[in-house]
Amino acid sequence: MMEVKEAILNIEINKVKQFLASFDLSYEDSIDKTLYIEDNDKIIATISKEKDIIKCLAIDASYQSENLSSVLVSKILEKMREENIHSYMVFTKAIYENTFINLGF
Repeated sequence: MMEVKEAILNIEINKVKQFLASFDLSYEDSIDKTLYIEDNDKIIATISKEKDIIKCLAIDASYQSENLSSVLVSKILEKMREENIHSYMVFTKAIYENTFINLGF
């Protein structure tokens, strides 16, 4: 089973940055929490937040049928609730809008 991890160390954040670059997404310095999932030491999915903004959701194409977006969104919302954040926004590209609509946003 794949485990959701928090990117804390620079090496983890750098791996996330490289993964996001493959989706034409940038990891911003203002991000305050990043979660990711690996398979065989390769990042296959990630999500981040900046205060009350959810951003940088990316799933490797070969894993997109495995419901990882739902897992990551649930985990980042759990982390936000732990920080007493109960109102949030999503920052995403227009082409991914339906992904978040399907997740209840």
